[in-house]
Amino acid sequence: MTDAVQYITDLEAIRSLTQRYARAVDTRDIDTVGTLFHPEAQVEGVRGTAAIGPYLDGMRNASAVFAGSMHVLGDPLVTFTAGADEASTDTYAVVYQLREPDAPEGDLTLGMRYFDQLVRHDGNWVIAHRRTATIWMRGALPG
Repeated sequence: MTDAVQYITDLEAIRSLTQRYARAVDTRDIDTVGTLFHPEAQVEGVRGTAAIGPYLDGMRNASAVFAGSMHVLGDPLVTFTAGADEASTDTYAVVYQLREPDAPEGDLTLGMRYFDQLVRHDGNWVIAHRRTATIWMRGALPG
């Protein structure tokens, strides 16, 4: 495979990775979310830093608070590390967290950025480290 073809192949795989994450979260397919991360991944978010296992456990419990969600992602800015199977992405997102219609708290909407460090692991691009930044928020975080 030529360098140009490899670049485009990797770029599309990384773009797909960000979209597959959003769809898996929104459909509550936490097992699929887990496959998108390196087994030793770390996630830094609104509630602190966690290894991937506890992070996924927290996602499994989120359905008790939010009835649904919808992640709308911008096109990720992808930067490859020269000579390595590593890359980084910076992705803007608007995340709608929907509660049941009769919930007193109301819905939560977030403007966010995902900063991901990616590695090729077992032939696939996966997230090795994720840091999220909340740019704006409408509504209140649970708890």
